[in-house]
Amino acid sequence: MDIFSVLHQDHENVSTIFKKFEAFKGKQGSAQTCEYLFKELDRELSLHAQVEEDIVYPVFEKKQETRQIIEESLEEHKEIESLLSDLREMPPDDESLEEWMSQLQELQEKVEHHVQEEEGQLFPKAKKIISKDEAEQLGEKVQTTKDELRGKQDYQEAS
Repeated sequence: MDIFSVLHQDHENVSTIFKKFEAFKGKQGSAQTCEYLFKELDRELSLHAQVEEDIVYPVFEKKQETRQIIEESLEEHKEIESLLSDLREMPPDDESLEEWMSQLQELQEKVEHHVQEEEGQLFPKAKKIISKDEAEQLGEKVQTTKDELRGKQDYQEAS
């Protein structure tokens, strides 16, 4: 799978998690469900950002056509990480769930904006400056790295 497909699939996975939050909004026991879903969301967003920053962005940072988009994307990652950190510090409970969901909504808006820019601006330009083989190799490297990182996280959580 090429890098654009891998990243698009990540975007779809995160979108699905956000949709699950909506399904549980206001229902009994939703604080516990939100906490569980947030762990999944946090993990997916963190892994995605890490492989983009470590593997993908350095490739496109060097190219004039994509440098500015990458700089903006890195700033957006910082904003998203800050919101994730705030949400980690304030686990949802029945009393604070409304405030927590408001923070989550802000996170969702930032993530959706970031995805739109990546898929609407970065991907089309990036496809013009790397070959299909390079895109495939980058996709394989990102997928392998994500799988390895997930395995390490699973091991640490089990220990």
